[in-house]
Amino acid sequence: MDDLQHSTGSFKRLQGFRDVFSTLERSCSRGARMAVCPLCPEGRERGGCTWGRPCAKAQDGMVRYLDITQVDKLSAGIRLEGTPQDPAPLATPAGDTVAVFVELDGRPISFASVVQHVRALTTDSGPAAQLTLEAPKTLDVWERREYVRVAVPSTALAHCSLHAPGLQPVSCQLRDLSFSGVGLSVDHLPDLYTEAQVTLEIRLNPDGAGGLEGRFSARLVRMSQLHHRGERLLGLSWPHLTGRQDRQLSLMIRHLERAQLVRRRQLS
Repeated sequence: MDDLQHSTGSFKRLQGFRDVFSTLERSCSRGARMAVCPLCPEGRERGGCTWGRPCAKAQDGMVRYLDITQVDKLSAGIRLEGTPQDPAPLATPAGDTVAVFVELDGRPISFASVVQHVRALTTDSGPAAQLTLEAPKTLDVWERREYVRVAVPSTALAHCSLHAPGLQPVSCQLRDLSFSGVGLSVDHLPDLYTEAQVTLEIRLNPDGAGGLEGRFSARLVRMSQLHHRGERLLGLSWPHLTGRQDRQLSLMIRHLERAQLVRRRQLS
């Protein structure tokens, strides 16, 4: 399913070389940890696992947690490595199909892949496993919102400030937008309690023709911190939208969708 369309289920499917590899490369650059387990018969029939996380059928000892260390576009491979502290060695043979799970930007992502190589590594801390997988052609991305998020491309001029009780306005990076909520990242922000009510001021293309802006009330749904970095990711939902705010949001989402399409044409 194209990532600009609204999902009819609880997940959307990313497909196409650019979208899949872009997601995998972001996982690699952030040092994401992936859960790997054998693919069950039901998953084999549907060509992947759409649970988003290892399900109850993944028995104790079947799931291995490995760090993604390389995404190679030339060989279309993904390299994962374990640590000497793993409770048991990796027993997945080459040629087997596995389900892989990772969380990126607060969204669970899963895909099926074939194991290309398995080998043991010798490290200063002891032996560790290295796994090379075929890059998938599709990714299943779980959406917690009713509507699929429209990502904010790097080419879009977007500004957002967050206003919370007792805090000075905080400048945030707008990551995605939907009719259900918004995703933000911020370098420095004190802990906010879940369900905190905040106000967001969003401006798109503020210095150009056709600039858009709006002020929205939002409710904090989740707040997480990236590994090895101080950056925090925030997920917020709209508890209520007035008719005017709904129109503003609709124009903003259309603006971002057009920016995405322009960027794709430039890359093609």
